[in-house]
Amino acid sequence: MLEHVTVTRYVTPLREGGSLPAIVEADNLGTYVMISATRASGPWRNPNLLVWHRNIWLIDHGASLYFHYNWPTADPKRPFDAAEHVLRARATALAGAHAALAPRVTEDLLAEVTALVPPEWFGDRGADAYVEHLLQRAPIVPEVIRP
Repeated sequence: MLEHVTVTRYVTPLREGGSLPAIVEADNLGTYVMISATRASGPWRNPNLLVWHRNIWLIDHGASLYFHYNWPTADPKRPFDAAEHVLRARATALAGAHAALAPRVTEDLLAEVTALVPPEWFGDRGADAYVEHLLQRAPIVPEVIRP
């Protein structure tokens, strides 16, 4: 289960991004990047990236589940146009990454992962909708990403 913490100090805002990110401290003595989303964040031209100690970290992975912002039109076979993605030039081994990782996306794995998320976070459709969508999408990723 996810640990519940209370923010005790707002350290500094992170000026970039549209989801009001900030560095905060919590009651467990941890330091976190807090994202208070006000919109569907992380579009391909403005992904949620954090530079920390000269390393780039991808953050707010929930934003990559863009299909959940409009379930009535969610289609695992819908192409994704990555031509203008900020990281497109770095995505040079998509086929190899897919071959290594897609077989690991199993129904058991997705059930295990979704069980870690509070059920109310899934909305009316529930965790099963995410599992079904991702199971259909994982095998065809190279076919639906347009470079």
